[in-house]
Amino acid sequence: MADAVTFNTTRILSLTCLIVFTTFPTFAKPPVLVEMFSHKDCRFDTQLQEDMQALLKKYENVIFVNCRNVLPNQSYTKHSNSLCFQRSEAYGKRLNTLGDPIIVVNGKWDAFIKDVAPAIEMGETDNLQKISIDMSEDNLLNISVPAPETGAKKGALMLYIYGTTQQKGQNTAFVDADIELTQSLLEDILQKKSVPFVTPSTDKELYVRPVISIKEIGQWNGTALNMSIPLNKMKIMAFLENSYKDLNYVVSLHENDRFGPVLATGELMSSKEMSSALPHSTPLDLQFVSQPDPAVLNSITQ
Repeated sequence: MADAVTFNTTRILSLTCLIVFTTFPTFAKPPVLVEMFSHKDCRFDTQLQEDMQALLKKYENVIFVNCRNVLPNQSYTKHSNSLCFQRSEAYGKRLNTLGDPIIVVNGKWDAFIKDVAPAIEMGETDNLQKISIDMSEDNLLNISVPAPETGAKKGALMLYIYGTTQQKGQNTAFVDADIELTQSLLEDILQKKSVPFVTPSTDKELYVRPVISIKEIGQWNGTALNMSIPLNKMKIMAFLENSYKDLNYVVSLHENDRFGPVLATGELMSSKEMSSALPHSTPLDLQFVSQPDPAVLNSITQ
């Protein structure tokens, strides 16, 4: 850990050399950290992620991370992380909660499906303090942790790194090239209605802010702390060397150890993730089973 983290009493770089990020909005209410632990085979997974998307629009003070579990004797799937399962197990034991998925608010409130909103509102009463995060052009993550007002004297700092939200969508239609595409038929396809000899394909699953890395980045002794992390020296981040600015960073301070109640949290969100959350429509991709008549193809693309 010593080669990955450098502690400082002041920021080591001036503000003039910071990468432009979309920083998290100034909170009218204290921040709330929501950690979700799930996997693709859970029957509530998609519903819960869709519900979280709606809640993130309602509660701008919520910081959300979607930790994808790898269950014992189960193969890895997209975004899955064995550390997520270890973390969910530790929370489950401490909070005496069973089942899957597990949602933990501020490291102390557990919730399930329709109980998330009340848990968030309960979490607001914890009055977490905000951790400030920025990034320099040389991929140095600068973190400023205030001295919480709780009187706590010991804690652990956790760094979550998550990727851009992948929206769920029916983006491809496979069209039999032998059929005659009339204007009416084309409109039905574009509206994703059922059309003979046209096979829609869902080529994307929903992943809202999927976690790609979790790491304990330091111990805390009860006082205000400034620290800097050179991301390019974190071995687990080596394969993402050219993508740091497109990733999103969440730091949380947990009382006593890395599974304790949250005392403070903060987020650095990329402009890419901010754009992914905006309302938008993805054009339907038409693909033909065999090569169509050029005149038909031109009528579609015009």
